[in-house]
Amino acid sequence: MKGFLEIVKNRKSIREFEDREVERDLIEKIMEAAIYSPTAMNKQDRRFTVIRNKDIIARFEEAIKKGLGIPRYSLHDAPVFVIISVPVDSDDGIANSSTAMQNLYLAVENYGLGSCWINQFKYLNEDPGIRSLYEELGIPSDEKVYAAMIIGYPDEKPEEKNREEKIIYID
Repeated sequence: MKGFLEIVKNRKSIREFEDREVERDLIEKIMEAAIYSPTAMNKQDRRFTVIRNKDIIARFEEAIKKGLGIPRYSLHDAPVFVIISVPVDSDDGIANSSTAMQNLYLAVENYGLGSCWINQFKYLNEDPGIRSLYEELGIPSDEKVYAAMIIGYPDEKPEEKNREEKIIYID
């Protein structure tokens, strides 16, 4: 088991995955980390939709591409696609989605997998093609998506980048 700071420092966005299924029990452990992330006022009002069906993932690629009006879009052949939806009237939906994503990132790294945040849904919640897929998956019309993640066994090792954000201490 890795140390916490090692997990944090090693986490990178992965966009190349092995052609290998992620075991269901491993996904369940990762998702458990997501549901233990904080929510504002402890509402726990997020829905996590875990997709392992390659055809549905491909349909999302097509719908995103069409919705954004771009020539191509890829979910990088990831074997797992997690969508986090929240009530449309939630003032804290972005924050609650983000805390879950951070826990997902760290759990994925801890278990030797790779992941990448998929953030295009914030622009596409009203897109008919995306909405149709949401409905098919049981994501109701009174929920919206701010965050999603692809997960799989990494088939790349991104290079280390310097971290130069400012930290100001006031004693």
